Amino acid sequence: MPDGGIVDKIYLYDGTFEGLLTAIFESFIETYRPMSILPEKGAQTVFGAEYIYVQTDEVKWKRVSKGIISNISRDSLDLVYNVFLSEHIEHGIMIYDYLKLAFRMGVNINNNLADDRVLNVINLSNKVSRERHCLTGFVRFTDIGGGILYSEIEPTYNIVELLMPYFCDRMPSQKFIIGDIKRKWYGVYNTQCVIFTDDIPAQFKATSIIGGDYERLWKDFFEAIAVEERKSRRRQMSHMPKKYWKHITEKMS
Repeated sequence: MPDGGIVDKIYLYDGTFEGLLTAIFESFIETYRPMSILPEKGAQTVFGAEYIYVQTDEVKWKRVSKGIISNISRDSLDLVYNVFLSEHIEHGIMIYDYLKLAFRMGVNINNNLADDRVLNVINLSNKVSRERHCLTGFVRFTDIGGGILYSEIEPTYNIVELLMPYFCDRMPSQKFIIGDIKRKWYGVYNTQCVIFTDDIPAQFKATSIIGGDYERLWKDFFEAIAVEERKSRRRQMSHMPKKYWKHITEKMS
């Protein structure tokens, strides 16, 4: 507990990058540094702490995102996004500490490697980037029929959202799915857009689809997750930095 009897605060968010930025916005308003900023799912109870659930707010997270780009740099937004994808147990407070300092120092923040708040974020971001780079050369697809390719991976970090743009660039006319089987998180590309989902039909996880209408199965599946994507922030792609959207549109044509 901080001096003066102030209760330690733990901010909880919905697990999305937008939710994290909203929680950081709210925590910046406070005088005292929060104890933690955590995704709601899996958060442990800490005796004596005050838990504050932060509802994701588009106005607030966009203010933080635009503020990072305009007052610090685009590179810093990429850094904190990678740290978010690392799923490090303390990623929220690490990003908070980094941004608190960065908004004071500005564009030179990433040269301040003598400060652990900067060095730790850069090192963790680099680990995520290295794994993404490594997997671009090792992802292997299986043709499951109907012109659909499928790949399963089990990365250390949550990098499906970083891998999808790479393969969309290289296979713009190819339908494919990359599945993180550890997290049950899938990137699905239909040659027009990418949608992320936590569930795909069992048929797409098999080595081949036996019988049936491939095109209808794919179309029904993609339309179903597109509807779900509008309902659930868990399935939204808007937190992906726009530099990764070269061949990815937010809506199907």
